[in-house]
Amino acid sequence: MTTAIAGAGGPAIGLQDLRAPSPPSCNATATLLIRGMTYAGPRRLQLLTFFFPCRCAACVATVENGVKSLLGVNKVAVSLMAERGTVLYDPALLAPTALVDHVNELGYDAALLSVDRGAATAGGADEGHVAFAVGGMTCASCSASIEGQLLALPGIAKATVNLITAMAKVQYDTRVVGVRTIRDVIEGAGFTAALVKQYDAGDTTNTGSSSNSIKQLRQEEARRWRALLVFASVFAVPMVLLAMIFPLVSPVELPLSQPAARGVSVSAVVQLVLATPVQFYVGWRFLVGAFKALRHKSANMDVLVASGTLIAYLFSVGSLVGSLVNPEYEPMYYFEVSVLLITFIVLGKYIECLAKGKTSEALTKLMDMQSKTAILLVMDDGIVVDEQEIDVDLLQRGDTVKVVPGAKIPVDGAVVRGTSLVDESAITGESVPVSKQEGSKVVSGTINQQGLLHVQATHVGADTMLAQIVRLVEDAQTNKAPIQAVADRIAGVFVPCVVAVAVLVFCVWIGVAFGGVLPPDYYPPNEPPAVFALLFMVTVLVIACPCAIGLATPTAIMAGTGVAAAHGILIKGGEPLEALAKVDTVVFDKTGTLTVGRPSVVAIVSTDEGQLSAEQLLRIAGSAESGSQHPLGRAVYDHARAACQPLLECSHFTSLPGLGVTCVVDGRRVSIGNREWMASNNLCASLATEGAIQQAESSGQTCVLVAIDGRIAGWIALADTVKPDAEAVVRYLIHTAGLDVFMLTGDNIRVAHAIASQLGLAPDKVKKEISFIVMKS
Repeated sequence: MTTAIAGAGGPAIGLQDLRAPSPPSCNATATLLIRGMTYAGPRRLQLLTFFFPCRCAACVATVENGVKSLLGVNKVAVSLMAERGTVLYDPALLAPTALVDHVNELGYDAALLSVDRGAATAGGADEGHVAFAVGGMTCASCSASIEGQLLALPGIAKATVNLITAMAKVQYDTRVVGVRTIRDVIEGAGFTAALVKQYDAGDTTNTGSSSNSIKQLRQEEARRWRALLVFASVFAVPMVLLAMIFPLVSPVELPLSQPAARGVSVSAVVQLVLATPVQFYVGWRFLVGAFKALRHKSANMDVLVASGTLIAYLFSVGSLVGSLVNPEYEPMYYFEVSVLLITFIVLGKYIECLAKGKTSEALTKLMDMQSKTAILLVMDDGIVVDEQEIDVDLLQRGDTVKVVPGAKIPVDGAVVRGTSLVDESAITGESVPVSKQEGSKVVSGTINQQGLLHVQATHVGADTMLAQIVRLVEDAQTNKAPIQAVADRIAGVFVPCVVAVAVLVFCVWIGVAFGGVLPPDYYPPNEPPAVFALLFMVTVLVIACPCAIGLATPTAIMAGTGVAAAHGILIKGGEPLEALAKVDTVVFDKTGTLTVGRPSVVAIVSTDEGQLSAEQLLRIAGSAESGSQHPLGRAVYDHARAACQPLLECSHFTSLPGLGVTCVVDGRRVSIGNREWMASNNLCASLATEGAIQQAESSGQTCVLVAIDGRIAGWIALADTVKPDAEAVVRYLIHTAGLDVFMLTGDNIRVAHAIASQLGLAPDKVKKEISFIVMKS
């Protein structure tokens, strides 16, 4: 049985799987940015696909086969849409810079993004790299002094200080020493140290984070294609008028058909002038790309684009020269084919750059969840003696940080002091805040909603859950689905096959023409048979450009994983997506997935023997909940504020997350919460009240009790309503798709069965009161 788990943005794998230790390896992994692979037209311009060449998967085969030929390379994976290449190699035999040089030699533009040496370095130690901008150095002795003090520090494997660039790069064991300690040693030597970034071992440029570099490169690329598009359009618009519109308008066509030279019309000369800049300035990138590919004995879509446009242009020039030589010759011009094809390609490239930026927005949002600074507590025998606000990159394992209400938690760790509610919806998808107390685990990127927390860091920087999620989404966009291997094998020989077919078509029509098979009036007047056959060859080359065979799978993976990440759903890559076709069981989380995830008041019941009306009970309860951050309390407060203004004054407010609140409202002591909270305050509901509450819970409602001056005064029912489309989706999956559907929930059995009945699920399809699920891939 294959099962798919659906939650309200929860990861599609167990969270702890992200940190599963990898087996020892002697390999390193290099990630490259590879640009220069040609383009596929966007869906919004499907009507123009005749003119659109596409990003050729033959480029993938060229890069992968070329890199695999290097000594020390074990595995290569190249993503078309992500413009990424991941290389598994032996660092003892090959340097990462050699990979970049080799990809450049293959005719593409490559840049090294990162190098992960895994367990191969430092005898399996946790290796880290950090760079500082050092101020105050005046001579070589300064740099030597810093190096000496750094190397004397335990856990430092390598330290290099460059006087000219004022940079210090340090390789260290993260289990022994941390970033802040390294900074303190430099500053203790009398210099200033500013953290540049945590960099990868193979990164010698140190120009900033890979995400920012990619963003800048794509912005620069978009500006370049936009400029070329404007330039090409200036020539393409008059070309369309001249070649396609004006010949149909007699008053305009007549002067254009007048000879400008012997046998050559004014129209032909103007078309030549318009086509030449587009062919050799705008189209130069494709000509160079085709030359590089052919030089390395490979063929990509640049070859088709360059050959198709160049043949159309040269054929037109040949016709023009033929008219000059023989005035009786009737020329045929195809300048507009060259101009329009190149213009549409450039238009598509510009739209592609814009689309890439939108695709990466999901990762940007994930990375923005990380706090930029943290409040570090300086401890002495468990007592806080000082606190400092520092960059989050300077945090180390074992540090204790203070998280105030409303702030993001900067590290993965455990609560050592305080109680609060934490919004973990961005990580788990669960809309209801989770109660945290001493010993509770917290993850970075989540939001502390209520109380003050002291958190001891267990994972920082790239080791945090949020960083692992970002890496997971990036890898998902690069990894290939199994079916893509088939497409890549076909696409790898596609361009050579197209060229071979075009040559075959030319030969066949040459044979037909010279063999006298067709009647003479079949051929255009005064057109040689070779030119007639050449037109068919050009047609094959041009029509073959919109090839999507190698683009469909990577486009679907990148778009699918990017959109899913924007909605909080993490997909490990193409293989899980492909496996969805075999799914026969779907498991939904209830809260926030099948339901709205926001409770609202549905009933107010007073049990105070007529002393309080429902409106009075709501006013007192709403006033009491004015200081609460719990979603049920906020729902009561919002409902009261809208229904019975003005609210009353609340004082002496105390709360215990997950149980209830106690306060004084208008001089009366008020307690609001669940049965456990009431029992802890020696308050019990009557049998009649208990029976009514159980009946409300059986219909899917959650009830909170309200006690005033030591007596149960009433209760308020709240419900998390089913999403409008949830029932239709569940019924479709069951009755149309034939899938087995289950619902998971942490609520009690009565609420779970009530929601299930609204969705059309049988009671045995409800898995109730489950607090945590582990999924192994």
